[in-house]
Amino acid sequence: TGKTAITNLVTKISPNAVAENTAYPYLTYHVLGKDRVYSVSQGPSGKCTIRLAIDIESTNYADTVNVAEAVRNELEGFRGTMGAYTVQRCVIDNETDNPIPPPDDSDKWIYHRAVEWSIDIVEPLPVPT
Repeated sequence: TGKTAITNLVTKISPNAVAENTAYPYLTYHVLGKDRVYSVSQGPSGKCTIRLAIDIESTNYADTVNVAEAVRNELEGFRGTMGAYTVQRCVIDNETDNPIPPPDDSDKWIYHRAVEWSIDIVEPLPVPT
């Protein structure tokens, strides 16, 4: 895998969570839901919408914003192939800042941005056994 604008800005990209002492900024992602389209007469269509959450955390607000913008520049409006999937539409549904206060009396806030995406894909159909 090569470097991208995103990987140049973060120390780690990981599904769901990172180890406790991971250096900032980092990015995590997880699937919020996957709605498949079925036909009563023909069964699965291979079409579905994935709702994906991407979370960015940093000790610097500007870094959090820059990573979120790099992700948006890569994904928003993307159409094409991603692994085994054909992406038909990729849009932001929601974007929120959720700063995390320091657990002690310091001023070391963690700046968290959550970006929720809707990604319409065509996935390979299951092979009956």
